[in-house]
Amino acid sequence: MFSSGEGVEQDIDRAMFWLKEACDQGDHSCTILFGIMHYFGLHDCELDLEKSRQFLGKLGTQFDDRFLSKVNSSCCCNECFVEDFGFNYECANLSCDFDLCQRCYENGAKCNKCGNSKFAKHHALQLFVPLLKQLNEKPKHTKLETLIKLLE
Repeated sequence: MFSSGEGVEQDIDRAMFWLKEACDQGDHSCTILFGIMHYFGLHDCELDLEKSRQFLGKLGTQFDDRFLSKVNSSCCCNECFVEDFGFNYECANLSCDFDLCQRCYENGAKCNKCGNSKFAKHHALQLFVPLLKQLNEKPKHTKLETLIKLLE
């Protein structure tokens, strides 16, 4: 709301305060957002790859080409074998390459390769596209532009 000015005066600093609060409470999408912000040094987050890894590592992921390839691709759920277009849930053990659709994740399915019940969620970043566009003004980051295009 504050980042886009929907119904209130636009205030990026206030938006970042509330997003950080949500991150501190364990919100996965905000955790990913702060990992990305530290990766690129956006807003008040200094460019710090270690902090980026710490945020993203909480969810068993990292910002790399594999992350980008998973953002907006179709996948076949490894539990029910239904083709799921868009975002999915990926086993936190990234070496497994095991994906679930929303329904199987909510039904408590586990990775049938490693038995893991922790999965990284890859869809809520769409909510942050307007904010990421604003924060990517100067200098423009090619990898961030790629992420934004994949999310749109």
